[in-house]
Amino acid sequence: MIKKLDKERSRSYLKWLYFLIVVVFGVIIVISIQMVVRKMEDSAVSTSQYLLEQLRDNLSYTMKDDSEAIAYFADTLDVNAPPAELQRDMAAFKENYGFLEVAVLDQNQEGYSSTGEVFRLPDQEVLEGGAFTGFSNAFHGGAGVWETDYRAPIVRDGAEAGAVYVRVPLNKYGADNAMTYYGGQGMAYLFDVNTKKMVLMPTTPNLIMNYMSEIDMVFTELGFDKTLMDTSVYPAIAGRERLVLQGQLDGERVYITLLPMSNQESWYICGIVPESAVLQEASLILKILFGVMAGMGVVMLLVLAYVVYESRCGARRKQEQLQEAELQNAVYDTVGDASDTILCVFNRERQTCDIVFHNIVRILGVDGDSLMADSSALGMLLNSLVPGLYGRMLRGEIDAEEVIPLVYDHPVRHERRNIRLTVKPLNIEGRACYMLMMEDITEDMKIQMSLRTALENANQANQAKSDFLSRMSHDIRTPINAIIGMREIAVRHLDEPEKISDCLGKIEVSSRHLLELVNDILDLSKIESGKLSLRNDPFNLTDCMADVMSIIKPQAQAKGQRLTLDAERVAHKQLIGDDMRLQQILINLLSNSVKYTQEGGEIALTLEERPSTRRAYSTYVFTVRDNGVGMSAEFIEKIGKPFEQETNIFHKSELGSGLGLSIVKNLVSLKGGTLDIESEKGQGTTTRVELTFEIDEQSRQSGAKQPGADEQFSTESLKGRRVLVVEDNALNREIAVELLQMQDMAVETAVDGRDAVAKFKESSPGHYDLILMDLQMPGMDGCEATRIIRGLSRDDARAVPIVAMTANAFSEDVSRCRRAGMNAHLSKPIELDAMYACLVRQLEKRPEKN
Repeated sequence: MIKKLDKERSRSYLKWLYFLIVVVFGVIIVISIQMVVRKMEDSAVSTSQYLLEQLRDNLSYTMKDDSEAIAYFADTLDVNAPPAELQRDMAAFKENYGFLEVAVLDQNQEGYSSTGEVFRLPDQEVLEGGAFTGFSNAFHGGAGVWETDYRAPIVRDGAEAGAVYVRVPLNKYGADNAMTYYGGQGMAYLFDVNTKKMVLMPTTPNLIMNYMSEIDMVFTELGFDKTLMDTSVYPAIAGRERLVLQGQLDGERVYITLLPMSNQESWYICGIVPESAVLQEASLILKILFGVMAGMGVVMLLVLAYVVYESRCGARRKQEQLQEAELQNAVYDTVGDASDTILCVFNRERQTCDIVFHNIVRILGVDGDSLMADSSALGMLLNSLVPGLYGRMLRGEIDAEEVIPLVYDHPVRHERRNIRLTVKPLNIEGRACYMLMMEDITEDMKIQMSLRTALENANQANQAKSDFLSRMSHDIRTPINAIIGMREIAVRHLDEPEKISDCLGKIEVSSRHLLELVNDILDLSKIESGKLSLRNDPFNLTDCMADVMSIIKPQAQAKGQRLTLDAERVAHKQLIGDDMRLQQILINLLSNSVKYTQEGGEIALTLEERPSTRRAYSTYVFTVRDNGVGMSAEFIEKIGKPFEQETNIFHKSELGSGLGLSIVKNLVSLKGGTLDIESEKGQGTTTRVELTFEIDEQSRQSGAKQPGADEQFSTESLKGRRVLVVEDNALNREIAVELLQMQDMAVETAVDGRDAVAKFKESSPGHYDLILMDLQMPGMDGCEATRIIRGLSRDDARAVPIVAMTANAFSEDVSRCRRAGMNAHLSKPIELDAMYACLVRQLEKRPEKN
């Protein structure tokens, strides 16, 4: 009997539960429907406002298209054309865009229209001076419609020479229902804030407001009194605010939106949409919503029936839950083993650990099972990490998440680890618990430290580059100013040879300084981008040193300095490597010595060969010594950083990019060598560069003479020799011809590679003693022309020296020239002595003609 009563009582409770659920569900449905209705009303109003914004934007874009067309017409109009042609252009422009009139006015606001009549501005624009740009205020014109003038200035040679005035009918922008929105049920009106006149209205017929001329009349019709308009609406309009209002029209509520126009400050657009249009879609959606809610009610009943059914399967579900718990434990173990975060759930009521990830052994060196078996072990661990933490947890004093960074000494690995401990209070099935997350963030902190270091380095590099660009702006403009200024002085003193000679000398110095700046910047750019590569070609060390000395010697002589070279301790002179970059290293070092050594000082270059640990290689030590101003110890530590210069007594007179030593250091590192600098202020500088080169075993010693500070060359062998100059630039061609004729050479010219090949083919064998070839030329470049000449079936085609004379000055350009069959390379701008020396060396290899 007791069991039967219990069953009946249980069934009664279940019925009341069902009833309560249905009532609650019904209340929820009613409240939800009311909320949906309010939301839909708000959404519909927002949609109407959005559609009005689109209408306004479309109107603005149309006006903007016209304004851009008028501005373009003003920019391209030939104001000096005959009046008839101007009138024809204005008439065509007026017809194409549907304007009322197009006129051109001069600076005195006088002019004529496309019909040839005198054009006058409206009184308002005359009062404003007629100097506005853009749309004028709207006015009621002679055509019986609201009009506006658009003024576009006519600018010639930086000054305003007049203006184009275009009279635009505002109803041009209201065609094709352009002033309606929200499916044609919303009406938009454009009015002038200053005059309160309605200047553009919808074309929809039978609207009472279409017969109203002022916005005050519209607001009165919508139920607004004058006091409200003057105190609230018009002040907001004066501040170009966006307004959303409600009114009554024909007994129906309407939504009113006021938006300012972007292309005319005195214009506002007013949109009016009835509430019935706004809620038209809402009624349909509500019907659908009722159906959905009814369906949800049926589903709810089915769910309740399912819940009752599930309650009768408790035993089976408990078994499944146990299995799921075991699976969760396996997942916890797997996730923990693959993670650096320890998860521990502490039950405060039972003071036990319910969950501990097994990765605690790896991260903290503590056994997780011991923590679950003995809560005191957890207390000792937590107090060792954060004193007093375990007591606070037991007392329930932690009521919000706490994140505690700490440093932990690992007892097994004997290393310090950075740990982030997070304590978060939880309520699990009514039990107060704490979740402890201990994350090993050691590697993350290392990465963050690396990123901070990289950021600091990047900021320092950017600051250095900014400083460099600031200095370069001055350093580049300085020689350019000198070149331009000296040229002006020379032009004004053509009858004073000494003055002209002085100007030309200063122009040469400034030009060389500017070239040095450009070369250093280009070299550093290639080094930093990783695009710089070293050649590996045979070369003669003696010839390389001779080229270096021929470049540095004039600089040293100009300052009265003594320059010496000692290369006696060199046994192997035929090497394999990049002689161009070796020259660049030595020229940079020697140039610095020349710059920062006083007049009459001494500079010495010493070359010594040492045995290498690698077979068929030798190590060469290049030492540059001077008795100049020297460098401070602080600056020596910065050597190799781009854009660094030390301020000293020579800083203002000896300008540079500050890139020379940086380029040297990078080139030496790229070659696998070492750079060592010893210096003391006022005691001079000693720089040693140690590089290893492969010995060219297959080449015989060339017998080249020992280069020295007193090496000289004679240009006598150039006289009477015939040279073909191939250059597409007329000015460069003229310069080359003049320089060669100064040495009594017979010069012929070709304008491109194809012309050069043709002239060589037409000449008799041995006619040309030498060819100077530009690289970049239209039609056929210099390399292609060289390959064709070398491939001709005549003896002199392979014997005639061909020298590249080009602005392509990188080492890869030199390699490309040699692969094409050229004998030497001269980079522009041409240095006279270097060019003569190169020509002499090439012609010495070819005997004079009888």
